[in-house]
Amino acid sequence: MIKRKTYSSVAALAVCAILILLLIFEDKASSAARESLTLVIERVLPPLFPYMVISSVIISLDLLEPLYSLIPTEKLFRLPRCTAQVILCGLLCGFPIGAAGAARLCGNKRINAREAGVLCAISSHTSPAFLVGAVGKWWGSGNFGVYLFVMQILFCFISGIVLSRICLPKNDTNTASADFTAKSGLSSALCNAIHDASLSCLAITGYIVFFRVSAVLLSSVLPVFAQIFTVLFEFSCGSLYGAQVGGILGAALTGFAVGYSGLAVLMQCCNFTASLGIPMKYYICTKIAEGAFLAAGGAVYASINPLSPVASTFSPQTELSLIRAALIIFALLVTFLICSRCRKRNYFTHGY
Repeated sequence: MIKRKTYSSVAALAVCAILILLLIFEDKASSAARESLTLVIERVLPPLFPYMVISSVIISLDLLEPLYSLIPTEKLFRLPRCTAQVILCGLLCGFPIGAAGAARLCGNKRINAREAGVLCAISSHTSPAFLVGAVGKWWGSGNFGVYLFVMQILFCFISGIVLSRICLPKNDTNTASADFTAKSGLSSALCNAIHDASLSCLAITGYIVFFRVSAVLLSSVLPVFAQIFTVLFEFSCGSLYGAQVGGILGAALTGFAVGYSGLAVLMQCCNFTASLGIPMKYYICTKIAEGAFLAAGGAVYASINPLSPVASTFSPQTELSLIRAALIIFALLVTFLICSRCRKRNYFTHGY
């Protein structure tokens, strides 16, 4: 009770402080919001939205089941076999698929809260679509994005093996095959995929804008920590900032931003796990370690393969970009509402 009151008081003070800073630095906050929206529309959503739809259809139809044997979760991570799909989906689809999958298994009593916490920690990663489509373009090399993705896969297995040995007792897990989701028809899977991807993209946009504005406001008060706030608060803006810095240091900053993933992603994951009592301490510790791991890997790559980042040419200050951002977000909202209505009326429940 005392902790809850303390957290509530701190949260209330933080909200009041943000409101005051918004009034004082209104121009900077508006500019940061515009830049964030343009960043999302021009670099994040184009590769991410169709990738999320296609990946969701694959998952709904359970097309990854033949790949379960590639991840012997019982031996490697001391987790039931059904968690293999969550790990695969987390690596392929990005945030917050891993957290959502872990919460779903925990809610269905397939795994306990501690196992769900470990699963969330090792299955939450940046999608290859963002690494290649956004980070690769910012750095002028898609190979750098592929390299970071391979580093994520390597860290997933290393962290899973270490974390499970520390946090999970050694016992016999259920090796019986179980479906993670009920198989559905193609039309139902496609409708649900578009619905969920639209909602997720809108939420991602909101998190990016909010935490980017928060970072700018805090940077205005404490300018000496401006770069730290940029990297720690929101990983897409942190990745872009690393490309703007360039060189070995910039590659390390981008690697850390991708690995750590920022407070915005942490809040997205907590949205799924908080109501089930899933501990997030495993996630936080793992993401800090992953940030350090990818920072070192990024620095090594840049020292061996000199990069020519093109992020400095990214200009979000055009009126056309703002109009495009508003139109695409409006289209996502309309798509979400239409799919929601279709789901309620069961227009797409008869698969084939």
